[in-house]
Amino acid sequence: MRTVNEIVPSVSVIICTNLIDTYFYRALKSIQDQSYKNLEIIIVFNGNNDESFSAFQNTVTDPRISVIKANISGVTFSRNLGLHLSRAPLIAVMDADDIAYPERISEQVKFLDTNTEVDLCGTSYYLIDQNDTKIQLVNLPTANQEIRNSLYFQNPICHPSVIYRRNVIASMGGYASKYGEDYDLWLRLLEDEKIVFANLSKPLLGYRIPVVSQARRSRRVYIEVAGAQFRRFFLTLNPIWAIGGILSNLKALIRAKKN
Repeated sequence: MRTVNEIVPSVSVIICTNLIDTYFYRALKSIQDQSYKNLEIIIVFNGNNDESFSAFQNTVTDPRISVIKANISGVTFSRNLGLHLSRAPLIAVMDADDIAYPERISEQVKFLDTNTEVDLCGTSYYLIDQNDTKIQLVNLPTANQEIRNSLYFQNPICHPSVIYRRNVIASMGGYASKYGEDYDLWLRLLEDEKIVFANLSKPLLGYRIPVVSQARRSRRVYIEVAGAQFRRFFLTLNPIWAIGGILSNLKALIRAKKN
């Protein structure tokens, strides 16, 4: 089902999920309750449970919501499908298990409208538990060069907190990697010196711990990140990328979950 409003939105929020659960409903509600209202919400469901999908689809009453069923599994395809179907010049990423605080989109749109040279804007965030309780504040580098320098060794951009300019990401071909797709995209953007990154210091997202301890710390993700870093090393011959790749492989062995 795809509903199209007559008013063209300023922001398209893309939520990809393979599970309709309590976390998903909380994530969706946090977007619906944003103080910024001129947005469309594109939900791409790539799960196999047609009954769950149909039950959710039949409950949708918010005209800003479009629901798409993707028969190809994998979040990379789903993100690109959502990007392809989006109508707004700004794209807000949202994961199906996190919480966007009420001023998130408003603050980021205001920042991007004021700083027209910035192509991608993330935010600091709180780690939250299964009850949405804030556990820890995570601050991220805010300036473009700080973010670029941090990309050698880690991902300094919280993907589900990001808003980016659609035309910039589309011109890069969207998402490509099966795992660690956000870091792979940042590294491709990094190649263009004209691309400007930014993070807001204000925490505008709740990033859920139970998921961090599973999918977000899977061994496959760390290995994909290491692969991206080694590719950058062979392209640039900058030894810092090789060091970053070695560290990511060590994380895969020491810190990550097996799957």
